[in-house]
Amino acid sequence: MRVQLGDETVILHTEVQADTSRKPMWSRIAGYNGFLVNLHELPVYSNVLYLHPRAGRDDKGYYAYKGHGYEYTLRYKVVRLVEIDGQSVLEMQAPGLLPFTPLMKSPEGMEPNRWLEKCVDVTASAITEQHTRDTLLAALGVFSGLVYEPQFIKQLLPEGIMQESPFFREYIQEAEERAMERGL
Repeated sequence: MRVQLGDETVILHTEVQADTSRKPMWSRIAGYNGFLVNLHELPVYSNVLYLHPRAGRDDKGYYAYKGHGYEYTLRYKVVRLVEIDGQSVLEMQAPGLLPFTPLMKSPEGMEPNRWLEKCVDVTASAITEQHTRDTLLAALGVFSGLVYEPQFIKQLLPEGIMQESPFFREYIQEAEERAMERGL
């Protein structure tokens, strides 16, 4: 995304990683940065958002080498949801962040399933339009699926919330179109 930071126009690149990938993140970011600098001829500021608690544990946010008169350094920001205080985010009531709270650090001593219940309750009572709340709950259900049992998530979400979400409807529509193309 092209953004204005102060008096500088830059490319802001954010990589979202659900779990560990085969290719190291520093290698992927180096490739993306090279491509983006070449394409836009602007500075590139990269961020990596790790969703799963196991993802990116060893990512230090940089890659560097030096030798034979050459030097290369790449630094990028690393954000691990599991390191963010989820209770503080729930208290902020920022709708755009609520679907991610089940992946964040829960209060000390709180059981994981109880934490998910609390995240669902706060999201279900968010001060937004009903349609927005339903979409937030559907997104929370999708992201929760990275670490919680699907059956437990289904028990907590209001009946039919996933089927009513715009994402789910679009996914079903695409699946139906592919099936029609194949004559199924």
